[in-house]
Amino acid sequence: MTLVLRPLETGDYAAAAEMMLSLHNFHADARPDLMLRRETLPSPEEFAQMLRENDSLAAETDGRLAGFLLWQPRAYPEDLEEGRRAYDAFALIDLYTLPQFRRRGVATALFSEVRARAEAAGAAFLELNVYHFNANAYALYTQKFGMRPRRTSLELPLRNPLPPLPEAPADVSVRPMDADDYVPAAAMMQSLHNFHAAARPDLLLRKSQPDSKESFAALLQNRLCFFAQIGNAPAGMAILALRRFEKKPGSYFAPHAFGKGMALYVEPTFRRRGVATALLRAMLRACEERRLDSFQLKVYRFNAAAYALYTQGFSMQPMRSILELPLSGKGAAR
Repeated sequence: MTLVLRPLETGDYAAAAEMMLSLHNFHADARPDLMLRRETLPSPEEFAQMLRENDSLAAETDGRLAGFLLWQPRAYPEDLEEGRRAYDAFALIDLYTLPQFRRRGVATALFSEVRARAEAAGAAFLELNVYHFNANAYALYTQKFGMRPRRTSLELPLRNPLPPLPEAPADVSVRPMDADDYVPAAAMMQSLHNFHAAARPDLLLRKSQPDSKESFAALLQNRLCFFAQIGNAPAGMAILALRRFEKKPGSYFAPHAFGKGMALYVEPTFRRRGVATALLRAMLRACEERRLDSFQLKVYRFNAAAYALYTQGFSMQPMRSILELPLSGKGAAR
């Protein structure tokens, strides 16, 4: 089989739109709580917009479209306030191969070509999001293409009875955070960020000082924040965001609402005393009181202790991962 790689063109609409529909409905059938099925093909206007917004490669054999890959070059700017390092990446959006052409090197050819272009452009990473139910894609990216998980989104559905949860010790108290907690809470948030920055200096910058009082006040206004104590001693904190997706015309996201754990930190002297358990239970209770569909959070995969707490202690399950392939381009960790 001889493959020709070229950009997708408007003349590919009929074949590519069928592939786009199949790819979307594969995800929607697996996660109807998050995505709605499409019963009609993407329109020519949607296809044209996709070509404008993404770079593309088509894999063609004997004049027939066998698969395609979409990606976007992304330049992440340095953000001192967020503690984010500048780097360049190629973000893979969609990769699809017709069933009859699978296991015949089509996906490998597409991926290899985009990797070569990313290297030539000086990108630091190839990146993509993959749902964990898509076991074949996950195995392809990680086992064959050498990608690795950077962060994993974990979830705990709340619409069914929860599994038994670890009990929080009686000596740990959790209350809403308030403005008087600024000094210890801001120091905890700085420590949490710098823990991640020390492990991933290619992505994150250390913060030399805590966030300002103004930033802290905005956080209290826009998030549910929890403060843990043992006696009168500050022991930990957690931050919860509330997210809701409503059905909108033209959107294929299913209506759903969830709580997203944005941060959880325990002071080193109080670890292994149930503080994290108490904070997690407080976030889950807040989500249940608001009748949310699920609780979610993201965890860096280097953070093995946190990953074990969430998955083993609280039965959270992987939903999707950001996979990365570090490249040798000049844009890496600059």
